[in-house]
Amino acid sequence: MHFVPSMLAAFIAMLDGKQAIAACALLRQVFCRGEALPTKLCRLCGKAALRCRCINLYGPTESAVDVTRHLLPTAPRWRRWDRYNVPISQPVWNTSLRILDAGLRQVTLGVAGDLYLTGIQLVRGCYLGRAELTASHFVADP
Repeated sequence: MHFVPSMLAAFIAMLDGKQAIAACALLRQVFCRGEALPTKLCRLCGKAALRCRCINLYGPTESAVDVTRHLLPTAPRWRRWDRYNVPISQPVWNTSLRILDAGLRQVTLGVAGDLYLTGIQLVRGCYLGRAELTASHFVADP
């Protein structure tokens, strides 16, 4: 099944009883995208007996759908994740991620920067008829 996290929360809230939960017994994967995925929601998936893999997908407007994915284990150690959203994690095939500073230099681990994407997933002509906006969002790979 595929959800934005807020709809997944509504779906889980609707599962109130063994019959409703049993109807989801064949569910193997839940994909989430479009919003930050809170770990609290992932824990609710487990409590609702949706014993399936949850996959967090991420893709900004300037990309063709998804550029990263994070596969959550079926039973993660939630305590260390409780205060966080699920990470966006690894780039998908033929895509690279870089964290760069204002001078387009790669930052070191633990230093804040901006996320830059390279690869086939970038959209061409995303801001049709708005050359200045395209120029500000699409820069040459340093």
